[in-house]
Formats: sequence, structure tokens, C-alpha cells
Amino acid sequence: MVTYQYNNLGNVYNSIPGKTDSAVYYLKKAIKVSEKGSKFGSKLSAYINLGNVYFEKEPEKALAWYTKAREMPLFEQGLYQKAGVIINMGGVNIDLGNLDTAKSLLYNGIRYARRGGYLNFERNAYESLIRIDSIRENIDSAMAHFNKVRQLSDSIKNENIRNRVSELEIEYETEKMEAENEQLKKENRLNQQLIQKQNYIVIISISASLILILFIIWIYISNRRVKRLNQQLEEQNQELEKLNNTKDKFFSIVAHDLKSPFNTLIGFLEELHDNYDEFTDEEKRKIIKDLKTSSENAYKMLVNLLDWARSQRGKIEIKPREIKVRNFVNEELAYVKERAGGKTQDFRNEIPETLSVYADPTMTSTVLANLINNAIKFTPRGGSIILSGSRNNGNAQILVKDTGTGIPPEKQQNLFDPGSEFRQQGTEDEKGTGLGLIICKEFINKMNGNIGVRSKPGEGSTFYFTLPAEKGKSDSQKVT
Repeated sequence: MVTYQYNNLGNVYNSIPGKTDSAVYYLKKAIKVSEKGSKFGSKLSAYINLGNVYFEKEPEKALAWYTKAREMPLFEQGLYQKAGVIINMGGVNIDLGNLDTAKSLLYNGIRYARRGGYLNFERNAYESLIRIDSIRENIDSAMAHFNKVRQLSDSIKNENIRNRVSELEIEYETEKMEAENEQLKKENRLNQQLIQKQNYIVIISISASLILILFIIWIYISNRRVKRLNQQLEEQNQELEKLNNTKDKFFSIVAHDLKSPFNTLIGFLEELHDNYDEFTDEEKRKIIKDLKTSSENAYKMLVNLLDWARSQRGKIEIKPREIKVRNFVNEELAYVKERAGGKTQDFRNEIPETLSVYADPTMTSTVLANLINNAIKFTPRGGSIILSGSRNNGNAQILVKDTGTGIPPEKQQNLFDPGSEFRQQGTEDEKGTGLGLIICKEFINKMNGNIGVRSKPGEGSTFYFTLPAEKGKSDSQKVT
């Protein structure tokens, strides 16, 4: 506990101008205390923090502390700190004039940053590569690296905005659902009371023979009003049931599917923490691989959940443009295969070079990612995943075919139904929320297209969808 406090004090003083000596004092205290108590994690943090203290003004000292951190066995187990330290070492070597060493370190750091999804680290590395390009007057390379920095900056900014907006939207929609449910219940009670009162008046009117005709007219009018109220009540009850189903599905996914991978993460981390020295290196690598897989699954579930919640309330803005399908698919395949968890299959992109669609890039990317991920999930190692496409009557048809397990006929018709509870584990027990195909259908429909599936158990599946091939065209017929 004391070592963490010293580390924190050192970081605080390092953030205050003119307090470098105090920062160094407390960080070295953290090292001494950690050596007595065998707190290797705190010692590693202190080494890295000392390197950060000297990073801008004394590069030789910074490099020495970073090197000590890198020599610790614990260093190799933290992808985040590995990416940050190696990229910082690259920057320090630039200041020392070791440009080739700096360049090698920076590219290694980029590789680790990409594996962990650390966009800020990756951007810092490309900024340092620009410095090397400037020193060597390599204009073309500098421009290429500058474009990478700009893309990463946009991604970081957009990701931060999307995350915050999604959080606010979920909070708002949850509160709104509850308020609407309560309002519908109140209206239901009022309507029931009104119906009871009208029935009572009808009974009294029948007993008044002297004004029978007037009561008959009144009853006729009242009955029509009752029918209208009953119809409105039925519509309100249906809407209430729909909202309740949506809310129940939402909370069911949050409570079960999203909780499950985090329980797995916690379980693995507790096991690693409590029995670290008892595991072999191979067992540790397997646990870390399982942690990575579980984290990626949780991330995919969360992305699909947020996209689905936004789509339910019509909060997604469609921005169509012309997309060259083959190049677009190549980018998606590269990204998806990188996160396929080591599952090897034969990927083939047979889409013609000339085929293009007029669609929203983000929505199209989400559809392709979900369909390709499903193909990977349900296709065993060594299987094939083939993407093809063609143009017909102003529309482009794109197919994702696999040689996987296939889907039973009775389950196919409910695959795209939000109320369906059909879920199927992948060939290596991969799990999912069932939202991916529902999101695909909603996005394709919003872009004036259609989606469907052909499948036989044991023979694989073919998911296909259409999109307008050019601006102003819409899908006028179902794909076959």
C-alpha cells in the first residue's frame, strides 16, 4: 500500500512545474520499499514513472529507467505498459540521435498498441516517426505518417463522443421506457373506470321507460365511444407489451450475456492473482489468451447492444455514399481476421472489382463484420468463408458463404426476429447475444435493402443482402 502511495505522490509532483526533484525522491522511495516487500508491480511502475519524469529534459536518464523497467520479467505481461514504454523509448532515442533504433522501437510499439487497441499510444508513435522523417527529410514517409496521425486522432475523438452519447442515450431511453409504462398503466386504470361508469349508466337508462328512445340513442352513442376506447386501450396495451418486451430483452442481455464474460474475466484474474507462482509459463499464456478472448467477446456484445438500443429509438443517422465493395470487404476481412482468436479458415474475396453500392459506410461495415464473425464462429478450423457479389436491376447483391455447421430449417425463419430466443454456440463454444443478425436486418432495411439466409445442417450457410447500386435507386424486389 505504501509503495502505491509513493508512486502516486511522485506522479503528482511530476505534474507540478518545478517539482521534479520531489517526484524523483518519492519514486525512488517506492523502489526501495518495493524491494523490501517484493512488490514487483510497484517497482515496475516506479521505473516507468521515473522514465516519464526525465522524458522531455534528460533523455539519457529516461532511457536508463525505461531499460530497467523493460528488463523486469513482469514487464512482458502488461500489454498496455509494454506499448507505452517501448514507444517512449523510441521518442527518447530520437533525442539521442539513434534514429534507426528509435524507428525499430516505434514500429514494435505500434504493433503492441494495435493488439491492445490503444489508439493514443499508436498516434504518439506515428508522431515520433514524423520527427524521424523530418530529420531525414523523407517527405513521402512523413506525409504517410501524418495521415495515420490524423486518422487516429479522428478515431479517438469519434470513439470518445460515441461512448458518451451511447451512455447518455441508454440512460435516457431506460428512464423514458419506465415513464411511458407508468403513464400507460394510469391511462388503463382511467379507461377501466370510465367503462364501468358507462355500463352503469346504460343499466339505469334501460329501466327508465318514459325516456326509452332517448336512452337508446344515448346507449348507441355510448357504445360506439366504448368501442373506440376499447380499441385505443388495446392499441395501448400492445404498445405497452412491445415496450416491456424491448425493456425485458435489454435487461436480460445486460444481466446475463454481458455479465457472463465479465464473470469469466474476474474468475481468470482471481485465479492468476491467487496462484500466480503455481502456473507454468504455458498455463499463464493460456490464461492471458482466454482473458483476451473474453474481453473481445464482451466488447463485441457491448457494441451490438449499444447499436441495437440506438436503432430502436431511431437515433442513427444514415449518411450514404458510393462504396467500392471489394476494397471495403478486404478492409473488413483484415480487421475481423486479426481478432478471430487464432481460428484459421480459408477466406476468399470473389467480389468483382467494379461492383459498388450507395450506402452508409458505418452501417455496411457493421453488417459485414457481423456476418463474417458469424461465419468464423460456426465454421471449424480449415473450413472456407467465401464472399461474392453481383449486380441486378439497379441493386447489388452480396453473399457471405461458409462451410460451417449450418442452421436447422425451423430456426432460420426466426433468425432476424427481435423476439426470437434462438442462440447457438460456435464450433469452439463461442457465445453471442443474438443481436447481431437483428441489427443487420434493421440496418439493411434502413438502407433500402433486403437480407436473407440459405442453410442446411452440416453443409454450411449463405447469408445474402442487397443494397442500392447507385444514388436514387432502391431495392424493389426480394433477393433469391
